[in-house]
Amino acid sequence: MDIDNYISETTGNVYCKDKTGKYLCCNLTFAKIAGFSSPEKIIGKTDHDLFLPFLEERGIKEIVNLDQAIMFYDIEKTVIEIGINQSKLKAKYISKKAPLKNKYDKIIGIVGTSLEITDQISTNILTISSTENLKIPKLSQRQIECLYYLFRGLTNKQIAKTLNLSPRTIETYVEQLKNKLACNTKSELIAKAFELNLFVL
Repeated sequence: MDIDNYISETTGNVYCKDKTGKYLCCNLTFAKIAGFSSPEKIIGKTDHDLFLPFLEERGIKEIVNLDQAIMFYDIEKTVIEIGINQSKLKAKYISKKAPLKNKYDKIIGIVGTSLEITDQISTNILTISSTENLKIPKLSQRQIECLYYLFRGLTNKQIAKTLNLSPRTIETYVEQLKNKLACNTKSELIAKAFELNLFVL
């Protein structure tokens, strides 16, 4: 199989990045979203180069933080991400990402696939996978939402703005999460979410 042709012709978005976030390859669909006529033109560019005008610093940071965490923890994740579509409008994607490894099993980057689901999902619908089967206390919907946005790299103030709550209220939810999940810091909460594979569809 010619892997380059396979990637280029695959529907949905397919892409690979190195450990610094520079694109190594992508398919034609993703290249067009990024504003290029061919996948070759995206090589060497970063999400910051391509999408900053549309996603702003916060949106780029969310993508980068997730990619770095997947490589650091050497895990595969399926998450909902915010990107743009071919109309250059913000869109929701279901993304599956995994570490990209060389023949010596050394992590050299990340590989991902994404499908737009803007019309299929509401931002108000957010669940975690089968908490009954996990050895963690039951979390309220607000606690789940706060943990999710921490997981995506948002600060307390940004979470407060997203959920239309006060920063003090968010601080309270975060402290409740620390107590329930036996964590001392927000970094430990994020690590716990990865460890338990909480945010999946």
